[in-house]
Order: sequence, then C-alpha cells, then structure tokens
Amino acid sequence: MPNERIIHGNTESPATGPSDGKKTIIAATRLVLQTAASALKFVPIPNLDQIPNILLSWLQVYETIDNNDENLKGLDDEVREAHETIFRPLLLWTGQVPPEIGDLIQQFNLVLKQHLKQIEALKRQKLAKRIILVTEISQQINAVKFCVAMLSPVSRLLRQL
Repeated sequence: MPNERIIHGNTESPATGPSDGKKTIIAATRLVLQTAASALKFVPIPNLDQIPNILLSWLQVYETIDNNDENLKGLDDEVREAHETIFRPLLLWTGQVPPEIGDLIQQFNLVLKQHLKQIEALKRQKLAKRIILVTEISQQINAVKFCVAMLSPVSRLLRQL
C-alpha cells in the first residue's frame, strides 16, 4: 500500500468555517514571507529581500479588500436594523415628536443616506478600482457604522418617551 494515495475530504469541522481556513493560510503565508524577507537580507544580491516585502504588501491589500467585502455584506443588515429601530417607529408615532429629536433623526437619516449612496457607488466599482480605493472604502464603511452606532442612544431615548 505504499503507492496508495490518501485523499481526504473536507477537513474543516462544523465549528470552523471556510474563512477560518483562509485566515490560517493567509497567516502562514505572511509568516513564510516575513521569514524569507529576513533571510534574504543576508544574501549577497542587493534588494532581493524586497520581493517578499512586496508580496507582503499585496497580501495586506488583499486582506483589506476581503475585510471590506465582508463588512459591506453585513452593513446592509446593520442599516436595516437601525431603520427598524429608529425610523420606522417614528413613522408610526401617534404623538408629537419633540423637535430636537426630530431634527436629530433627520440629520442622521440624511448623513446615513449620503454614506450609503457613496458605498453603493464604491461597491459597483471593478476590482482594480476597488484595490485603488481600498482605504476610502474602509473609511466609508466605518463612517456608516459610526452613524448607526450614534443612533443607539436615540433609540433608548425614544423607548423612554
């Protein structure tokens, strides 16, 4: 049986998902590239250590793009939840909404809509453009998350009224 090939199926347990395997591979790749960069500093060929460093920077860009994609997927749910928590009850509100709360809600709604438009435009970009705009996309995602987080105290205040 020495010539038999052993083929394993999916080795992921139900507790770990495919993203855990991807993270492990990325971490291992990073470690190998960092080690290679350190080792290649001692080679008599100048700047040979820059090859793994360049690959490390591309790996960082890939991770950021991947994180942006994952965050964008969850962002729709967060915004939808914020609308259900804040804006929908206000539409059903039968009493007088205090002007300071109404103004604050309108401002948040306007800012949130502007950020969402910008994110939708960024999501439609091709991969090459998303690579160039990776930092801007991250900032837009964080801005929307911050805006949604700011709605949480308003939600608590509305529940008290």
